[in-house]
Amino acid sequence: MSNPAAKPQTPREYLAAGEAAFAKGDRAAGSRLLEQAIASTFCGLAAKHGLDPNESLSAIARALDAKAGGGWYYLGHKGYGVSMKHNADLDFMDPEHLEMVIGGIRQFVNEYA
Repeated sequence: MSNPAAKPQTPREYLAAGEAAFAKGDRAAGSRLLEQAIASTFCGLAAKHGLDPNESLSAIARALDAKAGGGWYYLGHKGYGVSMKHNADLDFMDPEHLEMVIGGIRQFVNEYA
């Protein structure tokens, strides 16, 4: 994103903006931006796999897991977005949990966006 004041558009831009917000101490904004990084990554995956990107993220994650042969890989990563949504509202995560979730989001976005 060339203009730092611009609204993020891509999953990686949401990721960078979310990490920047956390670095500035704004946990609510950082959490919301990381939630959006997950959501936009799933929308891209849906389009790539011939799924409806307007479906719920849970439906997309379940369909991707079914295509991958089962398991909860995608649904688990969707859960990181849910954790960020709740953290934005409640600020409940301790630093270790927050670091783990942010790391999972970073890995997922960098691999699939």
